Amino acid sequence: SRGLGDVYKRQVNGWSNLAQTLEDARFLESGYAYIVTPVSASLTAWGDAGVKVGDITENGKMPFTCTDTPTSAISVNILRAEVSQ
Repeated sequence: SRGLGDVYKRQVNGWSNLAQTLEDARFLESGYAYIVTPVSASLTAWGDAGVKVGDITENGKMPFTCTDTPTSAISVNILRAEVSQ
């Protein structure tokens, strides 16, 4: 049995046309599930901007969208857990 998974802390900034893509070689299209949550200091900005995380459809890229461009960088925790196929 494996552990819960890996947690990464990243900043989401550099929005363009209400979208942004985080790039990291550890983001894989299959074999893993990802749970993304804002850190407590970014919770209000995340909610106010209507930030949502999309599905990874290309290795290395995690897409984000928002309804209003955040006025500051948002820090998130990303939990990556292995899933059985």
